Amino acid sequence: RVAKCGLESTRNRVMLTVSVSWGAKHDTDALTTKTGELIEGSEVAWDEASNVLIFGGPPELPSDATVQFIIKEKGVHDDADRDSVLKRLGKGIIAGGKVLGEALRGRATLGVPRANTQAFSLRQALESGRRCPDGFSEISLPIEKGGSSDFVTFQVRWMDFRAVR
Repeated sequence: RVAKCGLESTRNRVMLTVSVSWGAKHDTDALTTKTGELIEGSEVAWDEASNVLIFGGPPELPSDATVQFIIKEKGVHDDADRDSVLKRLGKGIIAGGKVLGEALRGRATLGVPRANTQAFSLRQALESGRRCPDGFSEISLPIEKGGSSDFVTFQVRWMDFRAVR
């Protein structure tokens, strides 16, 4: 659900950047989904087949590996401020700064970050999630945005390098 994530228009597209930190001794990787569409006012739907993100990490899952989600909005529509050109210009400049900040963190996309989850232990996600028949674990993480009760639900599975071959 993304209802309270600061999205400016239901006409804009929504993307998720998934940032995986492999721990203190390894790099951080970030991949971004294709755009999803707002449905029913607060839910975002993604085509699962075209949004499978595969990360290449170290041979063994580090105990301090984490995953974080960043909700991004892609588009120029603003349902609240259609008439104020100066306000839209100011929002555009701020949005440009946010996009630049994402690029500096290695998470470059054209989407403006609107909300995120806390970094969550990948090991804990694998162990505590609801088990799916296909070997994945399903996890829901709360979104941090102004007391929101919204969340990101995702499926995760760890495979060592031998299993991926």
